[in-house]
Amino acid sequence: MAARLLCVGDLNLDLVITPERGVAVGSDVAGRVSMAGGGSAANVAAWAATVGLEARFVGTVGDDATGTFLVSELGGHGVDVRAIVRPHARTRTIAVIVEGDGDRSMVSDLDERVALREDDFDATWFDAVDWLHLTGYTYLDPTSRPLFRRLLDEADRRGVRTSIDPSSADLLRSRSDLDDV
Repeated sequence: MAARLLCVGDLNLDLVITPERGVAVGSDVAGRVSMAGGGSAANVAAWAATVGLEARFVGTVGDDATGTFLVSELGGHGVDVRAIVRPHARTRTIAVIVEGDGDRSMVSDLDERVALREDDFDATWFDAVDWLHLTGYTYLDPTSRPLFRRLLDEADRRGVRTSIDPSSADLLRSRSDLDDV
């Protein structure tokens, strides 16, 4: 039987910038620029579906062309996408600068209006689910934190196993109030 995975978190546009050599401040440098769907939870759902697991994703997007593109792209991987579309909001976009050694830095344009909220919760997300996967980003966002806790409570109530990707080390360090998990 296939594992049935529920991933809840971010769905955003990744603009990946890979300069042939270091960034030339105040000038141009040759390199590669690509665009793809991203977001830690969305990536896990896409990878799981690609290897044949049943995967469901829940997250938010703005009511813009970027959000429409991302929902379609993720669904194209075979993921059951339950996108919540926020009116008058921009879908989140992240510019990822990848250095020659593979190290990466990110610049995040995160419209707060597309954060997950507790009132987004829908118990049907858990229908036919064996595993809940969350990301630290959902916990670290004060708007999403009550939903994070509610999802864990619902998983516990239903006997659904859970995993949590801690996400960004820098965000964890800068928001060290994690003793209230």
